[in-house]
Parts: sequence; C-alpha cells; structure tokens
Amino acid sequence: MNLREKIEKEITDKVMTKLASERVELNLMAKLEESEYELSRSTADFAQLVNDFTTKAKKEKQRIEKVLKIAKSQADDAVKKIKEVGLNPNDLPVNKKLRNTIKDTESFLKSTKL
Repeated sequence: MNLREKIEKEITDKVMTKLASERVELNLMAKLEESEYELSRSTADFAQLVNDFTTKAKKEKQRIEKVLKIAKSQADDAVKKIKEVGLNPNDLPVNKKLRNTIKDTESFLKSTKL
C-alpha cells in the first residue's frame, strides 16, 4: 500500500468514524425527543383525567351536601313529631340509623379536600 492509499484509508476511516458517531448522536436525540413527547402527552392526559374527576367529584359533593341538608331537616322535624306523640326518638331504629348516616356523611365531607 503506497502513501497515498494509506492517507486515503486514514481519512476514510476518520470520516466513517465521525459519521458513525454522528449517527449515534442523531439516534440518541431522536430517542430523547420521543421520550419527551411521550412524557408530555402522558402528563397532559393524566392532568385531563384529574381535572374531569375533580369536576365530577365536586358536583357529587354538592349533591350530597344538598341531600344531607334535607335529611337533617327531615330528621329534626320527625324528632319533634315523634316527641309530640309521646315517643322517644332514640327508640326508633330508623331514626338511629339516619342520625348515624348523617354523622358519617358529615365526617366524610369534612375529610375530603374538594
């Protein structure tokens, strides 16, 4: 192999090495871009799910608060009427059950962070 061929081979080898290195870098960049896109899309999808759930949960909480208010009012009215006829409201299982449900619901609503 003469000098010219050696120089050409050396230059060719260096060029090929450089091209291979650039291909690796381009491939790495493509993978990074793909990861960023997937992470960004997944985060946006998750944020939308959280937003949708929060909106629905707030509406349901408002509905529960409304029903709770009505139940408390009806329970208070019932206690008055039961007492008027000379009975003890605490002796009625349905009254106890309703009072416990009201208490449980109030505790649950206080513990939620919506």
